[in-house]
Amino acid sequence: MSHVADTVIRTGCKINLYLAITGTRKDGYHTIETLMYPLFEPHDILRCTPGAPPGHLAIHCPGRPDLEGKTNILYKTWDIVSKRVGMLPGMTVELEKHVPEGAGLGGGSANAAGFLKYLFALPEVPPVSQATLLEIATQIGADVPFFLENVPAFAAGIGEKLHPVAISLAGLKLLLVFPNIQVSTAWAYAAWDQEHSQTSSRRLPEKNPELCFTKQVQSLTRRHPAYTTPPTHDLLFYNSFEDVVFSRYPSLRQIKETLWKAGAVAALMSGSGSCIFGLFSDTESGKKAAEIMFAQNIATSLQSL
Repeated sequence: MSHVADTVIRTGCKINLYLAITGTRKDGYHTIETLMYPLFEPHDILRCTPGAPPGHLAIHCPGRPDLEGKTNILYKTWDIVSKRVGMLPGMTVELEKHVPEGAGLGGGSANAAGFLKYLFALPEVPPVSQATLLEIATQIGADVPFFLENVPAFAAGIGEKLHPVAISLAGLKLLLVFPNIQVSTAWAYAAWDQEHSQTSSRRLPEKNPELCFTKQVQSLTRRHPAYTTPPTHDLLFYNSFEDVVFSRYPSLRQIKETLWKAGAVAALMSGSGSCIFGLFSDTESGKKAAEIMFAQNIATSLQSL
């Protein structure tokens, strides 16, 4: 019998350049407006091996047995697709994690999107339209549709209403800072609810937010690297979660302030945290900030965009 080769899938992550909570729906979900930017590093690796009994999925995560249970989003993806198309071919998935959890980078959602595309590419599974694929992705999780497209995008609703945005951070250096803190998204929303009314005071302009985003991203490369405080007029680099998350974890606010003082042209917490990112106009400033974090035993990743 011929051996069926493993399929290796690399799934990245994202940062939120802007995130405003705009309200709460009757079903308990929150509405948001956000600008998400995809990253290819850090990335997780999925190795999908066919051959298990039909309808059977096994997940192995070396060194992380806590991620092998039914709460893994890969099981949810498998279950939703099975209910849509019928019994799936059996397989084993080995998950190699490099994107930190509870960091606001969407690593789990990226895993789900990569696995979803893989399942619908199997010869035994009937193909579906892109619209149907996006509908299924929304059932899995609010960020999953974004990772199907994997391009910069403005998202509204609960995150499922996507509009690609033609912006680029090319030429800038990105420093991701990974504090040893996991922030629960459910807790962050609940904490925000306790502190705010149903609607955020921060809203995007009604006319052409894409143009505003584009102009402000372009302006980053023209800023002097010696800025030590954030500009107050920016549309970008706002996150509704920061106040409540920073109140509980003051060290995260300190990290953001450190990035500004080290020469970042922008700094923000991604998603519901805990990852803080800084954008730098040159490599040396990024390295300086990384060295400060290293001296505090905090992991970082510096990359060119």
